[in-house]
Amino acid sequence: MKSFNFSKSAVLLMALGIWLVASINAFAVFDLGFYVPPDGKPEDEISHVSIFLDDSQVSVDLLDLENVVIEIGGITYTRFPIADPGSGVITSSFKPSGDETQLLGGYEYAVGKYDNNKGGALIQYLGGEVSTLPRFYDFGNGGGLKEISHIRYFNAVPEPATYIAALFLGVPFAVNYWRGRRQKS
Repeated sequence: MKSFNFSKSAVLLMALGIWLVASINAFAVFDLGFYVPPDGKPEDEISHVSIFLDDSQVSVDLLDLENVVIEIGGITYTRFPIADPGSGVITSSFKPSGDETQLLGGYEYAVGKYDNNKGGALIQYLGGEVSTLPRFYDFGNGGGLKEISHIRYFNAVPEPATYIAALFLGVPFAVNYWRGRRQKS
């Protein structure tokens, strides 16, 4: 019977884990759509994002490949034809100071608000990953480019790569355990 070389197998499994994490993270972040409130309306990002993520109010036909535009309470919601892999529910939020376009990791969704109450808000699914928002965005309503004014994060979550890394770190120990059990019998 050939002996198991623990160090070579561990290195191969870790390399496979790194490759999987890199390939999964490459496609984890995407824009879900945006909303545009009427000019001067006070900002209520939490309720706007809750409505936006509620499929019963703003639903997307993935086979149609057209943006869904709907108006609810004077606010225009535009949903891109892409499925939301997230929870679709707002459970917590965090609003840092400043107008940086680099997004923090560890959150499920992020909203970039443009031009305070005069622009709109771009909603991104992060899935725990780091991303960036454009400094300027055109909401297609004739208002031209609007500059980002602030960001709000929703639903703190662990980074998906953490789960995968933990899984692959445990594999060599599991293999060593099974090898030991097999040698005893």
